[in-house]
Amino acid sequence: MNKEIFKQSKFYIAIVSFFVALFYISQEGSVAMLGSFFWFLTFIVSLYKANRTVNKKN
Repeated sequence: MNKEIFKQSKFYIAIVSFFVALFYISQEGSVAMLGSFFWFLTFIVSLYKANRTVNKKN
């Protein structure tokens, strides 16, 4: 893993989104399931953007 990714703010946003998604997964109900899906999608997009930014710099 490239150490430059740790300097990206989007990487940390992705980590927080992942843990929020885990929290929503543990809840019951359809609204919580939608919230979990949204936060997990945010996790994937933020991690992708952080990785793409690092790869452009190299």
